[in-house]
Amino acid sequence: RAADNCGNVQIEPSTGVLIHDITPPTSVITTSGYFNTWTRAIEGLANDGGSGVAYVQVKLQRALDLFYYNGFSWVPNERWITATGTVTWTVLFTPTVETVYTLTSRASDLCGNLQSIPSTNSFVYDITPPSSPYNILVTPSTWTPVNAFTVTWESLSDLSGVKAARYKWNAAPVSN
Repeated sequence: RAADNCGNVQIEPSTGVLIHDITPPTSVITTSGYFNTWTRAIEGLANDGGSGVAYVQVKLQRALDLFYYNGFSWVPNERWITATGTVTWTVLFTPTVETVYTLTSRASDLCGNLQSIPSTNSFVYDITPPSSPYNILVTPSTWTPVNAFTVTWESLSDLSGVKAARYKWNAAPVSN
């Protein structure tokens, strides 16, 4: 109940809820993997069992030059972008450079607790196919009565790695 200096006393006492929350929230980044097209946003989830999630921030760094995305352009200093949404959240972003992108997220709750250990994840944006192998060597290189042979080759490195290679005898390699 409240009273003022003139002696007026509140007739109907106020009631409310007090939340004691000292536990920081958590967040996770669900965007990860290898992409050769991009039709999505950076996505994730956050949770707080006490007062609720107030906001989520995301830091996006590209391996090409170690610059950070500020929501509009790439800058040399670390930047946190506030995501849209709280429990499920997104950050609009479209990669323009083939590289590895490292994502870091942190959440804050309504009592001001900040996630103590940020979540990290990464993805690779690679739209260039691997180059053809070179220095192909078949051993043995001449006829042999043994029904076995070995094929070795060299390849240029590929940003996302080479998942498979196919060899067709007496013909140039083709993709499928």
